[in-house]
Amino acid sequence: MPYNSHSYFFSSNFYLGLEDNNGSGIKFSKRSERWDFDIAFMLNDELGGVTGAARSSADRYADDVVGIRLPGEGSYDEPLQRAAENNTLMLRAARKWNLAHGQKLELGISGHYGDFNDGQNSIGERENFAVHAVYNNGPWEIQGQFATYDYNMDVANEGVIIAAYAYYDTIPESADSLTANIAYNLPVSLGPITNLTFYNNYSLVTNKKGLHDDTVMNVTGVAISAGGMFTYVDFVNAKNQPFINGSIGQDGGSTEQRFNINFGFYF
Repeated sequence: MPYNSHSYFFSSNFYLGLEDNNGSGIKFSKRSERWDFDIAFMLNDELGGVTGAARSSADRYADDVVGIRLPGEGSYDEPLQRAAENNTLMLRAARKWNLAHGQKLELGISGHYGDFNDGQNSIGERENFAVHAVYNNGPWEIQGQFATYDYNMDVANEGVIIAAYAYYDTIPESADSLTANIAYNLPVSLGPITNLTFYNNYSLVTNKKGLHDDTVMNVTGVAISAGGMFTYVDFVNAKNQPFINGSIGQDGGSTEQRFNINFGFYF
């Protein structure tokens, strides 16, 4: 927590709706020296599900399931069969250790179980599970996670439709995800710049239902802190990855590169 990544592009989990994703519900958290516990019940997504009053189900920040991809539809088409997350229970537990010489280790598990609704009836269910590890040693941080999800829809499909940024895409009905990240935090005094975080973030989405080709993304970059200005400088090398000329829900993509600089001012 809070992110399974260090870069502006997050991990591939973000594009599956499994990282930095908000919903409407209630959450309870417990923090102690050795344990973290979280339990949440989410009624629906941040736009109110299928019956929400949003102009478009794609007008949101983070990817959520908004429909079922029916046979014959294009990967980027607006959904004809709508669906939305409903009545989702989320659980998380993490054990923390303070090791010698300032080293820290965290091991955790998490899970989701919930329903998909078309505005009137249940049309499927979701099961997500993950195990993670985080190791800190001074300026170094290492993150690793294995996650698996299964969206078991009652309608014959070629995947599920996700949406964000006024953009529809398709992901497989089920898949496995692995991430491996390393970062080095360096305090500096370079004019207004006070901190540099160097990182390499790796993502793999595999065992996709109905597909043969994996999604692979590697992001190498640095995050620059300067007062209220926060800047990411990223070089991305990826295949079948959204926003890098690809899609998680298609086969046959090519390996592509992208150099990206993002400036953000926080006040």
